[in-house]
Amino acid sequence: MISILKEKRLLAYLIGNLSSITATWGQRVIVFWIAWEISNSSAVIGTLAALELLPSVLAAPFVGVMTDRWSAMRLARDIQLLSALPPIVLFVFGLMDEITVPVLMALSVATGLLNGLDHPLRLLLVGKIVSKDKVAQGVAINSVVFNVGRMIGPTVGGWIVVTHAINLIFIFNAVSYFLFALIFTVLMKKEEKSTNDAQEDGYENQAVESFFRVAFKSNIGPMFVTFSIIALLLRPIFELLPGFTSRLQSSTIEGAQVFSWMTTAQGFGAMCGGVLISFLMTKCKIELMSLVSSFLAVGATAI
Repeated sequence: MISILKEKRLLAYLIGNLSSITATWGQRVIVFWIAWEISNSSAVIGTLAALELLPSVLAAPFVGVMTDRWSAMRLARDIQLLSALPPIVLFVFGLMDEITVPVLMALSVATGLLNGLDHPLRLLLVGKIVSKDKVAQGVAINSVVFNVGRMIGPTVGGWIVVTHAINLIFIFNAVSYFLFALIFTVLMKKEEKSTNDAQEDGYENQAVESFFRVAFKSNIGPMFVTFSIIALLLRPIFELLPGFTSRLQSSTIEGAQVFSWMTTAQGFGAMCGGVLISFLMTKCKIELMSLVSSFLAVGATAI
């Protein structure tokens, strides 16, 4: 898997992805912690999570349709530029000391919508950057990089909260998006011209058709249902961590630091899982691995 890092285009992409994911998760820790500090309400935290995730669910099915019509690299670059706007707005409001719950909610909706387009597109781009015989390796290393950023980001976010310099993460996040946009601009120059023809059907028809094809295809349907249940029942536990960790703070350890540790541990576990899956993909059926990992997640949560 390490040998694929010799691919210069993939390496540039991974560097941009790592910096962006690290900054994004660092900002996420801070946004949720600020919301808790302002409201001291688990309901507000849950609402913020919903406002961020629901637009992602609605936007994601349209990514494949959009990449059939336009250059995936160009689309990714434009999304990075748009994604830099929410952290810039947070930076401005932070300077004025005017960050409020309504501001966080509005920006969560914008962030969720952009993430719904951005994250599936990043996965798709790996297959366009490397040759077909290296796609599996590229996807595996990209998964590891994602989870490394997901592990480092909360640590950085927790440290920034403890040092009371929250505006630093907003700057870091905006800069990371601009850096990634620059990388996509460079990669675009080397991208082969796409010969895809525009489809006659509208976005809505193609997106809905793709959704039902995935949901009811025999070998994907069970995994689709399993992951939907996990997302519905287990994900909220992690979103409500700020309220839980605030009860664990002491005179020597701040709640924000505990929150960052727990989120970092979650990212570390995901990284280990990604590495393990990359080795097991050639030996086990992916459906079996998905179901086993799902049951393990439920068991660990119950414990």
